[in-house]
Amino acid sequence: MVSVTTLNNTEILKITVRSTDPMMSAEIANETALVFSEYVSGLMRIDNISVIDVAQASNNHVEPRAAMNIAIAMVLGIMLGVFIAFLKEYLDTRIKTPEEVTTFADYPVLAMIPYNNSLDQGGKKK
Repeated sequence: MVSVTTLNNTEILKITVRSTDPMMSAEIANETALVFSEYVSGLMRIDNISVIDVAQASNNHVEPRAAMNIAIAMVLGIMLGVFIAFLKEYLDTRIKTPEEVTTFADYPVLAMIPYNNSLDQGGKKK
């Protein structure tokens, strides 16, 4: 709920409080800063410790928005799927139609083996 970090290798401390109540979060941060400054000034006999910014309550949510993240992931997933499908089709060099045979070989197609939908993969009738 409470985290304390230093800012860019300085002697400035940043106190962060996360809570569902913004007023309580600001109060906890301000009280922590006050108690810390009094404790350190008494412990180290330093009198120039001060609070730079006082915490203020904010009603803005700082948590990740799950609905927005899911929507972005869906759009990116669809775009990636379409891209992979196009890439796979573009890189496929197999000859699939009789017209492609005549284009590449410059010979006419004399016969074709038709595809039979009534056979399963083992060659047996369904």
